[in-house]
Amino acid sequence: MRKLRYAIYGLPYYISISYWRKNYKNIITTFFAIFGLAWTFVEAANHFKMAIAVPETTPLSFSLLLLIGFVLSLLINFPKLIHIVTIADTDIKVELLVANYLNLEGDKVLSTNSTFDTTHSDNFISPKSVQGQFYKKYYKSISHLDNDLTNSLANETPIMTLNRTKSKNQQYSIGTVAKLTHIKNAPFWKVWSDDIEFRSYWLAMADVNEFGKPTSNFENLQVSLGELWQFVATKGHLENLIIPILGSGRTGINEKRERILQEIIFSFVAFASENKTRKLTEKLTIAIHPSDLLKHDINFYELCGFIEFTCKFKSSKNFGRSQGI
Repeated sequence: MRKLRYAIYGLPYYISISYWRKNYKNIITTFFAIFGLAWTFVEAANHFKMAIAVPETTPLSFSLLLLIGFVLSLLINFPKLIHIVTIADTDIKVELLVANYLNLEGDKVLSTNSTFDTTHSDNFISPKSVQGQFYKKYYKSISHLDNDLTNSLANETPIMTLNRTKSKNQQYSIGTVAKLTHIKNAPFWKVWSDDIEFRSYWLAMADVNEFGKPTSNFENLQVSLGELWQFVATKGHLENLIIPILGSGRTGINEKRERILQEIIFSFVAFASENKTRKLTEKLTIAIHPSDLLKHDINFYELCGFIEFTCKFKSSKNFGRSQGI
């Protein structure tokens, strides 16, 4: 069932111009390899008079061979939508996955602003943002979410008190994490299962003005990720951790999504490798929304290579942040 969902996610990308522009050479090469192999087999069978049923070469059989070769080449080059690597010298896995982050099971990370504002008035928090979608899926009222956030931040000290009338005034440092606990009903086909408990980690990554305009940068991402891993290592629950492309949308980080994904991978692998006594999670799943794959020309295969390289050579003294695939 899971693989079927991934195939469905991949269909829009499969018929996109972006996919064909990147992969038409691979498809053509695969087609000729399949066709050549089949033709060689037929010729060899005829030459050695092998006792097998080799159809007579006719326009119809030739066309059928071409069609089979073409279909097989398309199937072989169907876009890769999942890649899993184990970090060297650990049993922690890093999974790169094309899927809707909200539909995955596990503890979830989402970025927010440093005042932990939640209001949707005047589009302060966009309903289209990850935070807006998360609220719609798991909460019935803003007051409920605000109460959860307030309780979670009770032991955190604000760095500043603002003077606003339409939003919150307690501002926290970049990298502050609020951990919330949620209960959701088990799927209807699991009638005998208990309700599912999971946690969400709300990560302050951007300052926001009184109009809801965020201000953030790549350094905020780096600082926030370090604080997140530290928090999860100390107060987490070893559940699978799911993270989207942080800061790529409404948070306002002006970097390509591939660069953000690379930083998430590098930061996590570095922390997991250097902190063997404090395990963060069994698996980190980095979720790329199918629409991001289409709109922003993300090269999934290059990211798979980056994960392989990072997980294998993360201990190398010559491996720095400026080095890539």
